[in-house]
Amino acid sequence: MNPALIGVFIPIVTVIGGICMIIFMRHYENMERMKMIEKGMNPNLDKPRRRANPSTTLRFALLAIGAGLGILFGNLLQSSLQMDDEVAFFSMILIFGGLGLLASYVLELRLFKQDEKQRKETAYGNE
Repeated sequence: MNPALIGVFIPIVTVIGGICMIIFMRHYENMERMKMIEKGMNPNLDKPRRRANPSTTLRFALLAIGAGLGILFGNLLQSSLQMDDEVAFFSMILIFGGLGLLASYVLELRLFKQDEKQRKETAYGNE
């Protein structure tokens, strides 16, 4: 078979397979809910909802900011010091991305300590 033809079919089959998977998952989830209703169970109470974690958003935001700064400083290093493109860009992206993750860790730790302090104060205030 022609390799170019296979290269065309791979994305098509992947998209169709993903859509079919989503449709079947929704169908079976609906069937499960209907069975729970038939048995007198409440389908909304039996599955706990996941709560959004704001620290994940902070982590990815600071990582993206760090990667952006890394690209900027990599471009400055490459143009001013005539460094290799790969060395300048990858080193700065990794350094600033790591600094962004470190900053998110420090902020999360500080927020966690403040939250613990508030919990202790409210716990002692209620007694």
